[in-house]
Amino acid sequence: MGGLLHDLGKINIPTHIINNPGKLSDDDFAIIKTHPEVGKNLVATQVKTLAGLDIEIIKRVISEHHENYNGTGYPGNKSGKDIHVFARITAMADFFDAITTKRSYHKVLSTDEALALMEKSVGKKLDPDIFEVLTKNVKKMVLKGQMRGTELPDDFDPCQPHSELPFVRCKIHKQDVDLFGKDAKTEYGKVNTGGTDIKPKKEV
Repeated sequence: MGGLLHDLGKINIPTHIINNPGKLSDDDFAIIKTHPEVGKNLVATQVKTLAGLDIEIIKRVISEHHENYNGTGYPGNKSGKDIHVFARITAMADFFDAITTKRSYHKVLSTDEALALMEKSVGKKLDPDIFEVLTKNVKKMVLKGQMRGTELPDDFDPCQPHSELPFVRCKIHKQDVDLFGKDAKTEYGKVNTGGTDIKPKKEV
C-alpha cells in the first residue's frame, strides 16, 4: 500500500511542473521535493485505519521513498538502514519504472539495459542488497552491456520528467583500465581517467 500511495503528495504539485519535460528550475524542483511530506501528512490526517495494515509504515514509505542510500536524498537526508526497507524497495521500483515505462517525454529502456544502468547507482541511490534481489529475479536475462560507458547523474530524480534520459559518460579510473583492458573503454572512443585520456585497444 505504501508503494501504491508513494506519490500521493503530487496532487498538490501544479500540472505544468509535473509534466515539464525540460530541466526544472531550482524553485520548481523545490516544489517537487515537497510531495513526500505532503503525501505523508495526507495519510496522517485523512486515513485513520486500514484493515490489517500499519499506517505508520505506509507513512514512512511515502515520506522516505526519495531518500538515497548514501544520504543525499530528501526530505530528511536519511541513509542506509535508517530508511525503511519498504521505502528502499519502493525507491528501486520507482527508478526502474521511470526508465522502462513508456511516457510521452522519453524513450524506454529494455529490462537488461535498465539493470545495467541502475547498477551504477548501487550504493548511491540504491540499496545494494535489494538490487541483488532484483537482479536475481531476472537472472535469466542476458545483460548485453548496451549501457556500458553511460550512467545517470547522481541527482537523477525519477519524479522529474525528461525529454530524454540525462545520460552522462562514466568516470573510469586508471586502475579500472589496467584491470579490465579494452572492456573498460567507453563507446565514445576515450576513457575518462580523472584527467588522463587513454585510447582503448583496437578490437581484434
